[in-house]
Amino acid sequence: MKIKILKEREELKKENNILVPIFEEQVETQKFTTMLTFLTPSKKSTLEELVKKWSFKAKKGELFQFDYEDNKELKTLFLYGLGKKDKFKLIGFKRAMSQSFRALSNKKLSTYSIFVPWTTTSWKLDSVLAKVYLGTALTNYKFDKYIKKDEDKIELKQVSLFINALYEKFKDSEVKKLVKENKVIADAIENSRNLLNETPMNMYPEVLKDSVLELFKGRKGVKTKVMDFEEIKSKGMNLLAAVGMGSDKKPYFVEISYKSTKKGAKTLSLVGKGITYDAGGYSLKPAQHMVGMHMDMGGSAMMIGVMDIITNYKLDFNVNCYLVIAENLISGSAYKVSDVITGYGKKSVEILNTDAEGRLALADGIAYACDKGTDKLIEASTLTGAVLSALGQEIAGIVANNDSFVKDFKESYEKTEEKFWQLPAEENYKELIKSKVADLKNLGGPYAGTITAGLFLNEFITENVDFMHLDIAGAAMLEKDIDFYNMGGSGFGIQALSHFILKGKVFN
Repeated sequence: MKIKILKEREELKKENNILVPIFEEQVETQKFTTMLTFLTPSKKSTLEELVKKWSFKAKKGELFQFDYEDNKELKTLFLYGLGKKDKFKLIGFKRAMSQSFRALSNKKLSTYSIFVPWTTTSWKLDSVLAKVYLGTALTNYKFDKYIKKDEDKIELKQVSLFINALYEKFKDSEVKKLVKENKVIADAIENSRNLLNETPMNMYPEVLKDSVLELFKGRKGVKTKVMDFEEIKSKGMNLLAAVGMGSDKKPYFVEISYKSTKKGAKTLSLVGKGITYDAGGYSLKPAQHMVGMHMDMGGSAMMIGVMDIITNYKLDFNVNCYLVIAENLISGSAYKVSDVITGYGKKSVEILNTDAEGRLALADGIAYACDKGTDKLIEASTLTGAVLSALGQEIAGIVANNDSFVKDFKESYEKTEEKFWQLPAEENYKELIKSKVADLKNLGGPYAGTITAGLFLNEFITENVDFMHLDIAGAAMLEKDIDFYNMGGSGFGIQALSHFILKGKVFN
């Protein structure tokens, strides 16, 4: 689907299907009448009568359709309710656009335009355009490559965005820049979703590795490096090696590095879990719990998306991204419950459950990142079912060793409408991951599963490195469409983290 920006009012008048988001307060005002006069000059009174007759009040999610003839051409106007204006915040634009998009999805339109007449001096064009663009672009996504195409089905080919007179305060070059920036974000999230949604027979460690190399091939300022199974073992990454030993498709460790030109630049490290399929190993998952486990690489997909966005810009700090990639299956060579394995961080781990594999692979990635040198580290993973039980499918969990680090990140995830919630890194709970036969055990027991998993990972963090663990197990793998997130791999977290890196306070 193409997204086009309409600059001139006369361009909008030529459109056949126009969506107009309306606040409740506007229905009774002169502004509403003026707007109708602009869009349907010859049908204004008829439309006003119909709006009153059908009691359109612009309640949140309410859709009103008005068909009319203009210059012998059939046209349609859609009024979409936004609810009370005094309860509506700038961040709500993106959600409103996704919800209106879904409201129109059964109208079988090949094109439509969005008329945004309600920007004000407090809602600037750059912010509004970003919300409207992304809310529309992200909601349009479909993973349908394996579905037989219906040749008679009407596909949505273009959505045009008309932003009111505020546009005139910007140069064409500035508007093009805004569109380009948001397209970069939308494309990165779409690519991440495609990686996540691909079937396990077509997405395994080697394919994910190759996808990364292809994506960043020739990218200015970016270098990639790959360790295969033999090098992983030779480096002492025995935890990652163990997780991937049960599959005939062996694991990989992938580095994506962006080096700043600033002298003495600090370093941010990103670590992502890339389990391309998780059957649980010898702690075999029940059949119903294996559904969707090709998306257990959500952390890596998120970090790939983030690097895809941020490497388009010049940063004054280094960013090193590390992906731990493996399949967790069963064979004669698979690791077993009661094994004790010492990884790259030189700490031994007692294996109590082979289905708690993500934290093992990540432990090696985190220890390696710290050994290479870093000031701050953010790790993302679809790590625990416990976070889904605690926070549901719309909110990710955070466990961190520095509350200020989380507070700075909060500004970014609130601005991008991505929901996170910090859980306490309770000191006493560290006792739950201590082993009697090793330094640590990979399971903390039946309680506080998300917290103990985060505490386990923190054991591999070097002193004085700020660490933030993002458990995206619920939000990254959706069972249904939720606003601008789509069923399956959602691409959750990419906007929030890339915003934090580009516009936030990673290094104050």
